[in-house]
Amino acid sequence: GEAPGLDSLRPRPAFAALAEEWGGRPPQDWSPPRLRPQGVVNAASLSPLVAPGGLVSFFGERLAETSLRGAGPTLPLQADLTSACLASRPMPILFAGSTQINGQIPWETPAGMATALVYRAGAASNVISVEVRDVAPGILERGVVPAGRPCPVGTSNGVRPGTYLEIYGTGLGGGPSGLATGVAPVVARELGSWPRVFLGSRELRVLYSGLVPGLVGLYQTNTRVPEDFPPSFAAGLRLVAGSAESNVYPLAVVSELDRPGFSLGREPLNFLVQAGGPQQSTELSIDGQNGFCELVRFSVAGAPDGVRVAIPVGFPGQRVPVTVEAAPHTRGLEGAPVTITAHSLIEEMPTASLRVSVLPSRGDIPFRVTSGGGRAGLYARFEMAGRTLHEAFGGGPGRGFNFLVLNGET
Repeated sequence: GEAPGLDSLRPRPAFAALAEEWGGRPPQDWSPPRLRPQGVVNAASLSPLVAPGGLVSFFGERLAETSLRGAGPTLPLQADLTSACLASRPMPILFAGSTQINGQIPWETPAGMATALVYRAGAASNVISVEVRDVAPGILERGVVPAGRPCPVGTSNGVRPGTYLEIYGTGLGGGPSGLATGVAPVVARELGSWPRVFLGSRELRVLYSGLVPGLVGLYQTNTRVPEDFPPSFAAGLRLVAGSAESNVYPLAVVSELDRPGFSLGREPLNFLVQAGGPQQSTELSIDGQNGFCELVRFSVAGAPDGVRVAIPVGFPGQRVPVTVEAAPHTRGLEGAPVTITAHSLIEEMPTASLRVSVLPSRGDIPFRVTSGGGRAGLYARFEMAGRTLHEAFGGGPGRGFNFLVLNGET
């Protein structure tokens, strides 16, 4: 007869029957994962062309039960119940979610058409094809920064002529010998053949290109914007390796007459905290303008007694966390106004407003559970503030569970 296909990997009905017999409960949805047509792309450029050693994204449905990220310099081949294959090789996984998986294309993958599929809980997805080339350059979103600075540049926060840039991307191939799939290089590994860099129609001088240490599948290329480059709202930056071009990264070149500055995000910041309860948090964006990339620190004014607002320092292009908490005996408040002021090397000090509401605490409530543990009589009691809420005698022999459901409204 025919050899078993991928359907043979899907759970049999007998599995669910056996799970019910032994008291287990199988997942509600045994449907296999599914990849979208043309759903395997370069993780940086979203192009259908990928390269060995580069980062790749799979898009589809039911790809993973929960969202998980690979950690450390070595990527796992499995994220919980999910694994993936490309060109009949297991793929190291950087991220796995219900609709997207990011990973590294094995270095050993030959150029040409390759197959890709995903397994979740033993069930196989549909198989789709992807074109693998020796090089397939792509620039990451927010992947261009001034040299040595963590500020992503673009059209809203452009660069000035003479600025040195670091370009982060993937798909530049040329894996040096000794690199293992899924394992980050310990030190920077220079490429034998550097890509070319273009800003608009003008080619820039490349100063370095190679693999970034400590990260899997990530490349860094260094260049410099010429001193005589004219101002341009959207010059556009791209990499060219061999005959392959990257995506165009939107980038503005600003004039020396344009004043640098920054602003804070316009999203309203509203907090509701419990006195003595856990802290609440959100994020505040720092938006640079005209080539501004300096450290920004914050001060807070107007915080009510007992309320603590904390914000770390940050750089333009980042979203910094704003956390609010209230001490146990803070009085009840509704919409108390607080002002956040940003400070940096320029005279302007942008501000952001937030409002804090506090639910007062009614104090700690002592709660006690007593159980016979299957030995000292079949007995269980729940007490709160010295008052018995429920008491039970009898029950089955041996160990068991005692449950008490409290009324959330009272």
